[in-house]
Amino acid sequence: MNVLLTAIALLAADIYYVSPKGDDAGDGTSEARAWRSVAKVNAAAFRPGDQILFARGGEWRESLNASSSGAPGKPIVYGAYGKGEKPKFWGSDPAEVGADGTAKAGKPVAALLLDHVFLAPGTWSWADGILRAKPGRYTACVRVDPVHSNGKNHLVFRDLVADESADVRDGYGFRVMGSDDVRLEDCEAYRAGRHHFGAINSSNFVGQRLRCATAMPGIPGGATFYVSFSDASRKGDSHQWIDCSAEHLENPGQRNYQVFYDHGEGLGPILIQNLTSHGGMFSVGSSAAAPVTVRGGLLEDAGLEVFGDHFRADGLSIRGNGAVDLWCSDSVVENLLLLVEPKNGGPTGYGAGVVFRDGARRNTLRYSTVVLGDAPCLVFTKGGLEPSIQGNVLLSKKGVFGNENRFPLDGNWSAGDAGLDAQYKPRSGSPLIAAGKTEHPDHDHAGKKRPSPCSLGAFEPGK
Repeated sequence: MNVLLTAIALLAADIYYVSPKGDDAGDGTSEARAWRSVAKVNAAAFRPGDQILFARGGEWRESLNASSSGAPGKPIVYGAYGKGEKPKFWGSDPAEVGADGTAKAGKPVAALLLDHVFLAPGTWSWADGILRAKPGRYTACVRVDPVHSNGKNHLVFRDLVADESADVRDGYGFRVMGSDDVRLEDCEAYRAGRHHFGAINSSNFVGQRLRCATAMPGIPGGATFYVSFSDASRKGDSHQWIDCSAEHLENPGQRNYQVFYDHGEGLGPILIQNLTSHGGMFSVGSSAAAPVTVRGGLLEDAGLEVFGDHFRADGLSIRGNGAVDLWCSDSVVENLLLLVEPKNGGPTGYGAGVVFRDGARRNTLRYSTVVLGDAPCLVFTKGGLEPSIQGNVLLSKKGVFGNENRFPLDGNWSAGDAGLDAQYKPRSGSPLIAAGKTEHPDHDHAGKKRPSPCSLGAFEPGK
């Protein structure tokens, strides 16, 4: 009987609607009887399979906190309905500063924005409920975490936007914390604080097709747009970040913010697939207990730095002022397309394409295409690091090595005409074709199956 009742409950899922034009006195079960406030949603209890849909074009200056857990295969879904822009949840409230340069503001103000642009520190202040700034209309960041899993499980958040949640202490846009089996799909976060999207002490997390931009400037310790963290009380938390992107990572007067970072002893396997960063350093910090795999992706004017061992990158592209900086051991970077011109030493300070640091032992760089102008391809900060450098195309006017630590380059191409086309694939008759005699990946940078013997570099010839 209990099994039958559970099955009936799972099938009896409801759809609830929320609109700025709604009324909390309604039951929320149709567009005509839509609820109005997020507070009403937060106070309601939902069943597995229920959907809570917010009107497109609607905006709320409230934080959405999940109130109930779904069930395996029957998540509670928070999404959107109708036409227009995605529903938006603001971490800010409007603030109008009068002619005397003050406004009453009972909530602590973490940041102040004019036309959604952060004001510089020192141009405004808040204390004892009084906001001081030049006369005008602003938005004041007074709420963090506009969308929060709230420790609930089996949830989906889809087609939602968080904005202006900046706070130097945290100020996430979307926070998944203390939860299992939560998905964020097609969500966006802007003008957040320390993290735009965070998966914290959570397992079986998936973030897919997420977009974010613009963090609060001058955050002590910096900001990371995507973060994975699990503390020592947990074990094996798995996270996936798929088809995510970030831009406007600028932090005036300091190094740009990071697009991604992971840390914490409780993390398990992490997959980062097709991440695109326009200017933010991609940092991998996990230990051997939590290997990270990167598949595909593009870094523009930024680098990849890896601290955790047993890391693997396959098919990553790096362009502009970028590099690969390996502090790790026992890791593999393959099918890399590195087209960079490091400026003023580049991200590593060595002005090179790939840097192997003192403790970076037994790392493998294979079947990659590394093309630089006036910078060396490789730097080893000390000898005896036992690297494996096989099957690569290493081309630079400055030569392959940037210091005295070097070794024979048998099995690589490093001089003469490699016969590459405009897409860095071997042209017909290229000496790279079928020149790869060592063990190789089963596919190339573009996912094309490699024959045996395969071509040197990141690509096989042809389409």
